[in-house]
Amino acid sequence: MSKGVINHAPIRAIHSVGAQFIAPSSALPQPIVTPDPRLDKLHQVLSDPRFHYQDKARPRDFIDTISDIASAAFTWYSKLEPATRALGTATLLGLLAAFVAWLAMRGSDMTARQQRIWIFGSGGAVFLLAIIFFIIWGKDGPSINVLGLGPWGLLLLGIVLVTVVGMVVILTGRTFAPPSAASIASNEERNLSSMQSSQRAVEQAAAGNYRDAIRYLYLTTLILLDERGLLRFDHSLTNREYLQRLGPSRLTALLTPIVDTFDRTWYGHNLPTREEYDHYASMVDEVKSDKLKVESDALAVGA
Repeated sequence: MSKGVINHAPIRAIHSVGAQFIAPSSALPQPIVTPDPRLDKLHQVLSDPRFHYQDKARPRDFIDTISDIASAAFTWYSKLEPATRALGTATLLGLLAAFVAWLAMRGSDMTARQQRIWIFGSGGAVFLLAIIFFIIWGKDGPSINVLGLGPWGLLLLGIVLVTVVGMVVILTGRTFAPPSAASIASNEERNLSSMQSSQRAVEQAAAGNYRDAIRYLYLTTLILLDERGLLRFDHSLTNREYLQRLGPSRLTALLTPIVDTFDRTWYGHNLPTREEYDHYASMVDEVKSDKLKVESDALAVGA
């Protein structure tokens, strides 16, 4: 063999021998594939045109509608003036804070005026803090110009709005106000005697309307205390303000669970059972006792 010439004979011999030990693929045992109905179902679901979100021709559904509304809202919001955007966002955050404060105040011992101050104060504080955030850290803060005072003109406007709205809310005493005693009785029911109201409670209980029966028992309690000169039935007062007018006394101790149970039942929309009604009636009966009248003669509350 001349130098530089490769002899391929040994290589062909090795290939020939190796082929004898390698079986053709057709000779290997093939796996048995059993159709799985779950895979068929998955393929059917994934092939549904409704799930082809990249395909604009697919059928539209409720999610698409919500997405379109949200997209339109954000587009409209982004086109607003920076000052308007900041003021609108701060207002929404302030209202949310006021709502949370209102939820937290439900059933508290604070007077209606104190609750209004706390609720509005929470919302107003968040409103002003949000404006300050937009002015200092907002990307559009430097471009805001209100009343010719630049970004801080927006804060001045916010303070004026909070002051004006706060005076209206606190002085008028209606916004977020807890329900007064007038809300539990109609004009006709306010003229009932304690015996007439008590009889209506019995009738409602006999009919299985224990929630209305408890309302009549609570109304009976207020009317009875007014008849005995112990507590004037003032329709403008809330239930908590009745207790605060009484001050520390045996009557207050008896009346507190009556007020608490009524608030949970009537304003909490609970459906009491017969046993709960009977227990409530026993508490009212204790207030009706002659002994309590004698002990509480000095607790009369003026108008």
